[in-house]
Amino acid sequence: MKPKKEAKYALLLSAFIPGLGQAYNGQYGKALLFFLTWFFILLWPVAIIDAWESANKINEGAYTKAA
Repeated sequence: MKPKKEAKYALLLSAFIPGLGQAYNGQYGKALLFFLTWFFILLWPVAIIDAWESANKINEGAYTKAA
């Protein structure tokens, strides 16, 4: 018999970090999927802002390539 899981813990863990509640439930593949999706969505605004700032620097002649 599998040990019972506390639904409220799964809920709170996933509210803190997406995928953490699934990991608590032993659903590791689903946990990884939710975590990576959340992680990349967080990076999207950073990529947008970086593209805008880089274009402005290029137009001003102040752009230097990163190593």
